[in-house]
Formats: sequence, structure tokens, C-alpha cells
Amino acid sequence: MHRRKLRKYRILKDICLLIGGVAFLALIGIVGGYETGTMTMLMYIMEILIAADVMMISYMAYNCVRCKECRYLKLRELQKRQKQQGMKKSA
Repeated sequence: MHRRKLRKYRILKDICLLIGGVAFLALIGIVGGYETGTMTMLMYIMEILIAADVMMISYMAYNCVRCKECRYLKLRELQKRQKQQGMKKSA
């Protein structure tokens, strides 16, 4: 269970980073498309805002998953410590 849960957190963090990276690459492509003159100023601003929003959301989700993983690891360590103290008291 422990390894599976840690793997789940690692996969979720990877997904968040992947989405943020794709949004960043889209942002670069949007700037390139505007420089060639294939889009209007309104389209440019809208696409920049959408890409920035996706990057921010993926960053926030990554931080949430990272905090949840740290909390899980701390709780697991605390449970392990309490179990060892219980074994010492009974012995």
C-alpha cells in the first residue's frame, strides 16, 4: 500500500509537470504565431491568458500533491515511531 500510494503521488506530480510544460510550449508557439502576423491582437491576448492560467493551475496542483505527499510521509513516520515506542514499552 505504501509504495502504491507514493507511486500515485509521483505520477500525479509528473502529470502536473507535463501539463505545465505543454502550456509553456503553447505559450512560446503563441508568441511565434503573433510575430508572423497570423493572428489578431485579441486572439493573442486570449491565448496568452489561457496558457498562463493552465500553467498556474498545474503549478498549484503540483504544490498540492507535493504537500499531500509530504504530509503522508510525516504521518507514516509518526505511526512507525509510535509503533516502535509501543514495542519498547511492552518489552
